[in-house]
Formats: sequence, C-alpha cells, structure tokens
Amino acid sequence: MGKSGLLLTRSSDISKNAYPNWGRTNYPGDEFGNYAERFKRSADILLDQIGENRFKEADQVIMPALFLYRHSLELILKSLYVTHSLTVRSTDIEKLQQKLNDHGLESLWDKCGECFQENVGRGQKAKDHLKRLRQAVLEFHQLDRYSDVFRYPYNTQLDRQGAGDKAWEYGIDFAHLRAEFEKMYNTLSGILCDTLERYHQQDSQRVFSE
Repeated sequence: MGKSGLLLTRSSDISKNAYPNWGRTNYPGDEFGNYAERFKRSADILLDQIGENRFKEADQVIMPALFLYRHSLELILKSLYVTHSLTVRSTDIEKLQQKLNDHGLESLWDKCGECFQENVGRGQKAKDHLKRLRQAVLEFHQLDRYSDVFRYPYNTQLDRQGAGDKAWEYGIDFAHLRAEFEKMYNTLSGILCDTLERYHQQDSQRVFSE
C-alpha cells in the first residue's frame, strides 16, 4: 500500500481513492497507449468544464489542455512505434529505448512510417488520409517542437515562450480543437488497435526490463 505522507495518503473509503497503477500491464505498447488515453481524457475534461466561458475560464485552462493533448499525441505515436518495433524479432531493445527519448512529433511520425503503411494501406485514399493526419500532427509540432512551450513561460535560454505568435490576441477555438483532436486521436487509436492485435498474436519480447 505504500507509506502515507503529508499529501499522498490513502482513504479507508475506496471511492475516495484514485489508483494510478490500476490497469497496468507488462506490454510496452499497451502502456504507452493507456497513458495516451489518460492524458487525452484529462484535456477533454478540462475543456468540457468551460461551458459558456463567461468568466474566461478558457484562458486559464487552454495551456494545460494543449500540453495534455500534445503529450497524448506523443504517447500514442510512441505506442505505435514501440508496438510495431517489437513485432520484429531483430529489434535492438537498447536502441529502441534511446529512440523513445525523442519528444519531437514530426520525427516520431516519421518513425511510424512503416507501421502506417502496414496498417493503413498504400492506395491513394489511404495516402490522402495519412497526409491530412500528418498535417494535424505537424500543427502541434509547430506550436511546441520540444514539449516545453505549454509547460514553461520561458525556455532554458530565458526567452519568453507562448502559443502561436505569442500575441495577446492569438486565439484558439477550444470547442473546435476538442472536436478535431477527437477525430485525429480516434484514427490513430484505430491504427494502434490493429498494430496491437498483430503484436499480441506473435511471440515477442514483451517488456524492456523486469
């Protein structure tokens, strides 16, 4: 159960506890996918609470929501990459671990190229679909290349950061963002399901470490 601290305590009423390790597995692809879903769902909850935005709640939650969506996107791409990689018997686990340190969405997308071809197809319709999906991913990449813009007001060189052109009047239609991200995420999630099914059907290395 772990030792209780000042902040992290356990209630005797299980309905008042959150269980962060619930549903964990020894399958890396599933784990990255589960985390992607949690971050995406958290962003949805934030934006769903805005309502009519009468008190400009959107201004307060948009940066955390953007971070959560971006991180969800990074995680589902990593899930695709690691799951596909582990279906290859010659996969070098150490090299795979090193590549997972990458936070750039564009490079992660490129790493998933072979996975997309196998699970989406090579026809023109599939190519057009992937092109549109890539465009959406790159929008997030352009906004936050290194996964720090939505987390920190300044970078490590103490340059001021901000979304878009950093201007105060830069606006984001948060309802449109939520709806379009839902479509993009559902598409990637569908590809991931196909990839995971193939992965679980073959005998492969399941974990990075015990």
